[in-house]
Amino acid sequence: SSFMFCPRRRFVAAMSEVVAFSLVVVQRQRPHHQFVLVYEKERRGHWLPGGGIDEGQTCLEAAEREVAEEAGCAVQITGLLRLEESRGRLRWIFLAAPKDEDAQLKSLPDAESRGANWVTCDEVISLAEGRSKPVWVGDHPYLRGSEPLDWFQFCCHGGGAAEIAILESIRHGQPADSHAVDPPRAFHRTEKVVHVWQVFF
Repeated sequence: SSFMFCPRRRFVAAMSEVVAFSLVVVQRQRPHHQFVLVYEKERRGHWLPGGGIDEGQTCLEAAEREVAEEAGCAVQITGLLRLEESRGRLRWIFLAAPKDEDAQLKSLPDAESRGANWVTCDEVISLAEGRSKPVWVGDHPYLRGSEPLDWFQFCCHGGGAAEIAILESIRHGQPADSHAVDPPRAFHRTEKVVHVWQVFF
């Protein structure tokens, strides 16, 4: 389907700094359309892989890192679904494909997540509506919010993403020690006007 990638709105952030996050919709084509759903730590239910951009990382590097940490999957970022701002926070929402479509996802809990699963839209709809409790949902059979299902349905119905080539990644600060338990987040100063973009279909 055709689409336009055009500015949604123009703003100057009221805060002096903005913290940024990357979320990732990971889709594989075989055996049929499936997506990565992370079983989150604590009692947060199920959600997309993603998290804060660490100091010294680009938004793309953070996206790939979060999928590896939370889902145990190496991915190739293929497109940008949305960039949004709210109350001093930027969220990048990317589309990605696994580098190995046959790779097994994370199954052992750790500090990042309880694991991850390949799921279909129908399975997530059943979970959201409380009609079934697949084995993979564990002790918390619910979605943290509607966003995973919204994006999965969008992709299943042929929704597209903007090309990554439109992005210019800028690194803020020095990369953190890879062994750090909780690396510092990257804060992006907003002295300049920021444009938030939305894909329209």
